[in-house]
Amino acid sequence: MTLEAAYLVAGIVSALGVITSLIFVGVQLRGQKQEARIAGELLIHREMRDRFDNMNSDPERLAIILRCYEKGYAQESNVNMITFVTHKAAWVHLWNQAWQMHQQGRLRGDTLHTVEQNPARQLHDAR
Repeated sequence: MTLEAAYLVAGIVSALGVITSLIFVGVQLRGQKQEARIAGELLIHREMRDRFDNMNSDPERLAIILRCYEKGYAQESNVNMITFVTHKAAWVHLWNQAWQMHQQGRLRGDTLHTVEQNPARQLHDAR
């Protein structure tokens, strides 16, 4: 085998190595993106579950929130208004967090839609 033939074989082998490594990096990046999306969705679902469980564990607070959705909070006492506004602010914060994750490609659109459907609002609409 001449030196030129060995040089040609080495070039082909190195080109195949580069192509193989690029394919491997692409597969790894795809897997990381899927893992980030799953982690983001778990985070949002856990926060929603925690907020919903917290709301359900206190029937009086839930009644205040539902009443404020129904009649507005202008007629409520200051404490009840603060309860309702805090509830709304928490859901707005969660929705903003979900929207940012959706914009970054870390959250599916149907999960974002789930966050938009505030559980207290759903309870009110179901009545």
